[in-house]
Amino acid sequence: MRAARTPLSLPLLCRLRRTRLVVLLSVTLLLEACRQHAVAIASGGNAGRSALRKRILRDAAAAPGVGGILQSLSSLDREEDDFKDDWEPGSASFSAEPGPSDVDETVLELQRDAKGLEARHEQCLREGEEAGHKPLFLVTILQHLRHVGRRLDTENKFEGVYLDCTFGRGGHSKAILDTLGPDSKLIALDIDPEAVAVGKRLAAADSRFEILQRSFADLEEVLDGQLLDAVLLNPGFTNDARNDPSRGLARGRLDLRFNQEEGVSCSEWLARTSTKELVKVLKKYQGSADDLRVERMAHEIMAQQKVDGPYYSIADFVRVVRKATPLVEGADNERRLIRAGKAVLGSLRRFINQEPEEIERAVPAAFASLKIGGRFLIICQSPTEKDIVRQFMLRHEEPLPGTQAEKSTYRELKKLYPLAGTDLPFSVRQIGDPVRLSNWELKRNLAAREKATMLVLEKCPRRLPLASERPSRSGRSTANSTVSSSKTKKKQSESRAAEQKKKKK
Repeated sequence: MRAARTPLSLPLLCRLRRTRLVVLLSVTLLLEACRQHAVAIASGGNAGRSALRKRILRDAAAAPGVGGILQSLSSLDREEDDFKDDWEPGSASFSAEPGPSDVDETVLELQRDAKGLEARHEQCLREGEEAGHKPLFLVTILQHLRHVGRRLDTENKFEGVYLDCTFGRGGHSKAILDTLGPDSKLIALDIDPEAVAVGKRLAAADSRFEILQRSFADLEEVLDGQLLDAVLLNPGFTNDARNDPSRGLARGRLDLRFNQEEGVSCSEWLARTSTKELVKVLKKYQGSADDLRVERMAHEIMAQQKVDGPYYSIADFVRVVRKATPLVEGADNERRLIRAGKAVLGSLRRFINQEPEEIERAVPAAFASLKIGGRFLIICQSPTEKDIVRQFMLRHEEPLPGTQAEKSTYRELKKLYPLAGTDLPFSVRQIGDPVRLSNWELKRNLAAREKATMLVLEKCPRRLPLASERPSRSGRSTANSTVSSSKTKKKQSESRAAEQKKKKK
């Protein structure tokens, strides 16, 4: 006998109906745009079809359209099990109303492109599983790279210079190379010796590819003024490194270093640190507001170390963390204990590898190397990474055209928009909402974290005048007034020194 369906809650039912209306509206607008261009297409022949196709692809890359709607719909089946299999990439189809054959061909061609991307994604997931790591957000990443690159007329490829800051096992890099033209270039970085060995084999087979064993924090030094079309950053470690006990990242000995040839292991650091220092590290890198709980955890870890000696294995360390985690009646305590162990290990790993500090150095260096219109894509696995990127964006945003902020005083403008007080020749804007993993990708990549998100920022030309070009109250530029004020201060200091000499005499 078939089980009865669980009744939907009213907010979810309203949201589902509203989302379906959005899908119908988007399809209607697409068909209307196709009909409006039918005459131009018919008169322009192949050129007209190509122009319309490029326009639709460009608009889809800038604002993901139906693909983005499907992605938002996939979040519903995370909330309601009844809809787990309702929305998958390629499952939404619509039949075009009778219209020009050219429009039908364009729509069919776009559908073929979408199916090709899905097939390529499936292939990359299979290759990634064999190599030890599956790439995340692959289709979305390729769309953004295609948007900023120079589109080629043959084989649906594009050209440009791109940077993969974390090569890993090459899932993203291999897919990018498959879509690049012959004159393009892809540079990859990684500090993991095993990842670099995989990258060198790829570089030997493809002259467009180059890999360096460097941290993404060294971008400015590595690139040395070379301009890029896009930068991809995916901090963290690969699945095979996580599952390898000899690496000491999630099992085995308590090491936590991405590169075991540099720095000290977590076990060594804990053996010579103090409870006070451990509290500081956990508060900073765990981001917990419960200061007292953090202090209790740090005290238990260090006290147990005095009794049993240094922590040599991750299992022993996690056992102490679980013992210090309070249980809650009626809650899923096993899940709470697992989360507590991951949270403490994650904060220590970020400290040992200085992950937030390296991201803080990498983001400004990436934007200094991007061309105007270039894009920076970062896959964030933790709130700390998202906060770093958002703070950078807030410091480099400009006021929206027509807002009252543009009419405010220079002092107020600098306070609201710190970019106004600098001489940076560019501004930053966010492209779209943060991208979350779709249910389709979560099913096919079981190691992926549901909370993983991707942020996309674009480098834009600056509209605000440079700080050095702003006139001062005397009418001179800020740069000239700064020079004159420094001269005045110098004369004043010299006169004070002369007076002090006279008093001594």
